[in-house]
Amino acid sequence: MEVVNKVLKLSGVLGIFAMCCLGYSVKDLMKQRNSHICVNGLADRVIKSDEAKLNISFTVEGNKMSDLKTTLASTSGKVIEFLHKYGFNDDEVAETSDEITDRLADRYARYGGGNNVEKPENRYELKRTITVKTKQVDAVKSLNSHLSDLYEQDICATASASYSSSDFAKIRLDLLDEATADAKVRAKKIAEAAGVKVRGLRNISTGKFTVLNADENRLDGDYWSDGERSYLKRYRIVVNATFDRN
Repeated sequence: MEVVNKVLKLSGVLGIFAMCCLGYSVKDLMKQRNSHICVNGLADRVIKSDEAKLNISFTVEGNKMSDLKTTLASTSGKVIEFLHKYGFNDDEVAETSDEITDRLADRYARYGGGNNVEKPENRYELKRTITVKTKQVDAVKSLNSHLSDLYEQDICATASASYSSSDFAKIRLDLLDEATADAKVRAKKIAEAAGVKVRGLRNISTGKFTVLNADENRLDGDYWSDGERSYLKRYRIVVNATFDRN
């Protein structure tokens, strides 16, 4: 055991001697062990979307497919006229999709005696969705308030919209620059408080990039819900940075 202790002491002495030969002191070594500052940088920006996707849906009912198609064509024409009235043109109508339901097949395929289930007045229900892609985001946002125009024509339609930014990639890069600059400011403040100076950036990594809903009225502190469908979006990015100091 005594031999081991002597070996360890000798190793320590040799280590200190080697550092002195290289121009280091014990003080220098201790400084280097704590010669960095770790901070987070935040960038946060609210941006109005400049693209919108609108889905407007309605249903028609009937017992004959031929009559149903005629009614569907007429109703579709009225919905298109409604879209024209509020500033949308045919070039912005991206697609139309239909979904048909046979109520007898759904509800009576396994019909058994003794069940007094009332037969539906109309056997077929056809739901049509017209999709509009546009840059008229304000017109899309206000469209729900005009659906009464369709109700007055006995068309029960619903509208749903999602919004996006055409320059999303640029927004993300700009926020990354802002978050990095914010990290530098924070590191400098910490260094000044500690009486040291920041020498340079050692490494940096990006945290989660989030898109939040800035439309809603916040009731829960700093909480925003997901902003995928929101008209106003709050973009946020965090970076984790380490700076050398002397």
